[in-house]
Amino acid sequence: MTSEWDQEDAEVHTWLRSLTNVGTQEELQGILKASQSLDDRNRKYADNVVDVFAGANRDLVRKSKEEKRMSAVINELFAEETAAERKRANEAEAELVYTMSELNYTKGKLNDTESKLTDTEGKLTNTESKLIDMERRLKEALAEIVRLKASVN
Repeated sequence: MTSEWDQEDAEVHTWLRSLTNVGTQEELQGILKASQSLDDRNRKYADNVVDVFAGANRDLVRKSKEEKRMSAVINELFAEETAAERKRANEAEAELVYTMSELNYTKGKLNDTESKLTDTEGKLTNTESKLIDMERRLKEALAEIVRLKASVN
């Protein structure tokens, strides 16, 4: 069992020991220290092991991030991931801002259209009133014509 290895074996087998869900502060420090000395190609593999360790030992990593010296190492190790997440967040924010401006533009157009419709409705109501008044006056004129014809005969 990996927990039974002495300190020398533990340092030699840092990567194997880190594949556990009951990690220790020493194991976290060991894999972080070991990963810093790797070249870029091997560091990608180490990052995968660190990701597995961090996922299985979230509380330990969270507590370690609170310690000043560990926080710097952890932040450096996850700098690329953090930068990529920040970039995605910025892109999502920019897209949201664009969508909101499009929405506001569309709302403005809708308000303009609504205003024009209200204006047109008012004009139609006014025209309808004029037509009703004209109909009333035509009926009165027709009645007057009928009356005048009756008085002439």
